[in-house]
Amino acid sequence: MKKPTNTNIWRKDYEAFYKLHADENKPVYAYDWCKKFNTERLPKPTEGYRPSMVDIGCGDGIWSIVLSDNYKVTGIDNSEQGITNANILADKYNAKVHFQLADILETQQKFEYAFCRGPEFFGGYAPNSEVFQLFKRAVAKLFTKRMYFIVYSKPPFSRYANDEKTSYYHDPEVLVEEFSEYGTCSYTYLQNYIVLQINK
Repeated sequence: MKKPTNTNIWRKDYEAFYKLHADENKPVYAYDWCKKFNTERLPKPTEGYRPSMVDIGCGDGIWSIVLSDNYKVTGIDNSEQGITNANILADKYNAKVHFQLADILETQQKFEYAFCRGPEFFGGYAPNSEVFQLFKRAVAKLFTKRMYFIVYSKPPFSRYANDEKTSYYHDPEVLVEEFSEYGTCSYTYLQNYIVLQINK
């Protein structure tokens, strides 16, 4: 298994982060909360079969597991510990998910759908930053039908949450503008979560 190459650009040590969650035997997000969010905020696919989906920056895989009810999910992350945790959780919930330790920037595979729950390269950077723009172009190449971009945000938008700039409060209108070059965009904003939908 090839070690991903872009792990050194992040502010947070994700190997230590996911190791701590493994030691405490709990996912980053509660399974029941993710399941409820998925049911209430994301429409089910209409293809009549389980289309392919990539979970971009899947972390410990809890979202991939929830999404696997309706999709054939491949979860990709560049944290070895994150992927280890993901496989453990998939076994726990008896979920059929394929997890890959990989660099999104180097991923060539195509999927019908993409899911992106605020990984650091989006959730932690302003849209005009070099990192956000680099990954925006990369993820746009991965899906052929639709992408869901989910991120926590609260007004006033377009600002960092703290001086350390660990989280960016995105403006949904700016996200629509940013991703509109890749398809038709729409969004919902409820309980401090933006759900942006990009249809190619």
